[in-house]
Amino acid sequence: LTGTPTAPTPETTAAGIEIATAAFVAAKVAQLVGSAPEALDTLKELADALGNDPNFATTITNMIAGKQPLDDTLTALSGKSVDGLIEYVGLRETINRAAGAMQKDQNGGDIPDKDLFVRRIGATRAFDGAVNIGGDDNPWTTAEFISWLESCGAFNHPYWMCRGSWSYAHNKIITDTGCGNICLAGAVVEVMGFRGAMTIRVTTPTTT
Repeated sequence: LTGTPTAPTPETTAAGIEIATAAFVAAKVAQLVGSAPEALDTLKELADALGNDPNFATTITNMIAGKQPLDDTLTALSGKSVDGLIEYVGLRETINRAAGAMQKDQNGGDIPDKDLFVRRIGATRAFDGAVNIGGDDNPWTTAEFISWLESCGAFNHPYWMCRGSWSYAHNKIITDTGCGNICLAGAVVEVMGFRGAMTIRVTTPTTT
């Protein structure tokens, strides 16, 4: 054959001994490429896109095999909010307790009732280092002094103490002791024991 011989172009579905014309080959290539983007319409471009991996199918299979399988737990967790996750793993009570917990960096400053806290742990109580005992310098009986101590929670601890301020005008004077007046300004008051069996010691300053 010389020149440019021609032949009938077979249908693209032909699979027999028909002559494959240039038009037939072009049609088959177009059919193979289809709507592939221009960057992937050659075998080289496809190979590059697949990393030139001759075992691409095996590589993908191995990657899929290493994935976490779907199960009921993962399905239950899917799409849950933070609150939903907390409820699912049973941390609601833990979160609630943590929200009301004491913070270490507060060093006890966030204890709501410090007196009750000290009482519960059986510790001693330093009530005040400069308290106005009674509020004025009028005479006091021992019974009134004990009532004041009780109002301050002095009998709720194994050991309780305070010291009166140095203002003579704001601290009482106990007058019924039988051994002289006791001025409570600057005095150290210690209470040992509880209401039914207590020892009260008052140490007055030497300047009184």
